[in-house]
Amino acid sequence: MRHLITGQSGFVGRHLAALLQGRGEKVAGLDRDADPPVDLLDRDAVRALLAEFRPERIYHLAAQSGVARSWQDPLGTFRVNVEGTLNLLLAVAEIVPRARVLLVSTSEVYGRAGREGKLLAEEDPLEPRNPYALSKMTAELYAEFLWREREVQVIRVRPAGHIGPGQPLGFVAADFMSQIVKIERGGQEPKIRVGNLSAQREFMDVRDVVRAYADLIERGKPGEVYNLAAGYVLSIRELLETMLELSGVKAEIETDPARFRTHDDQTLVLDASRLRHATGWRPSIQFRDTLLDILAHWRRPTTAP
Repeated sequence: MRHLITGQSGFVGRHLAALLQGRGEKVAGLDRDADPPVDLLDRDAVRALLAEFRPERIYHLAAQSGVARSWQDPLGTFRVNVEGTLNLLLAVAEIVPRARVLLVSTSEVYGRAGREGKLLAEEDPLEPRNPYALSKMTAELYAEFLWREREVQVIRVRPAGHIGPGQPLGFVAADFMSQIVKIERGGQEPKIRVGNLSAQREFMDVRDVVRAYADLIERGKPGEVYNLAAGYVLSIRELLETMLELSGVKAEIETDPARFRTHDDQTLVLDASRLRHATGWRPSIQFRDTLLDILAHWRRPTTAP
């Protein structure tokens, strides 16, 4: 079967491509780092790639996914996440209308609805609190509209946070582990610069996440939306302390106000029973094993923290 991954060169895209290729599937990428490079904002290029490759499964991962960056450049975030999605889905409707599409959204779309640790189901209201989440909600609305009006076979998924080897800087697990390894190598004084350590987050392994994506695109119902979560929530402090324990590094923790995120006090807890019932998916990688793999990644000589 032919699988197309937008954002294949990114953190999640690389893991998804490895999973599918390991199963003997034919995989192509649609992003600016692919060969040939394709920008989702270039409608003609998107259409040409779909016409040539004729994908049967499409995973739409490409996005501007940084919350802080979305505040700095809300218009650019909207263009990539909304206009890029619309370009893709309209091309699918015209060129490969029978292809199944997995639109990857985010748990951030729930926003204020998640106050006081409420368990969030897919029917709960969407109340985004940052431009990134607002753009993903808008992309979801377009996807639902095109399912109703053009019968585009699109399935939406709202994943909680995920980490793993290869995640770039700018995300908490990578930022912490890169500093830990830098201290270990003597390249940084033994201080870890942190934001709000009391904030709580869900942490799934990216390899479990892409397995869920591959299951959902086959077994999910077009037009439907699914939460994706493992139910493993812990504080940023617990994350850092576990990383330090596993690495054996001793370091002072230094609070940096510049690293605080707006609404860091909020915890989004997702009910993923709909996805589990549809696919049978369960997480398989233990949290500590994920952290050990992240540590091994940053300890490689070719990885420069």
